[in-house]
Amino acid sequence: MNEYCSTDVVADFSEMLETLFRNKERAALIVDDNGWERAEGIIKELDVKEPGGTIVLDNGLSIAVSKIIAVNGTFKLGSAC
Repeated sequence: MNEYCSTDVVADFSEMLETLFRNKERAALIVDDNGWERAEGIIKELDVKEPGGTIVLDNGLSIAVSKIIAVNGTFKLGSAC
């Protein structure tokens, strides 16, 4: 069985998502929605101020921020291993 451990971990993705949104940079995400799924695109809409905030990617996919476990290779604390 393969195990992935990341040395880059954060407690919260708000700042990272805001920077990607502001700079119109591509976000490569891993989302835990009853199993890990990949999502990728430019963030077109961002709401991280409210608990239960969401992002909307340029392909129209809406993702709850609470379900994001990795952004551009950086994992949420406690998600990687």
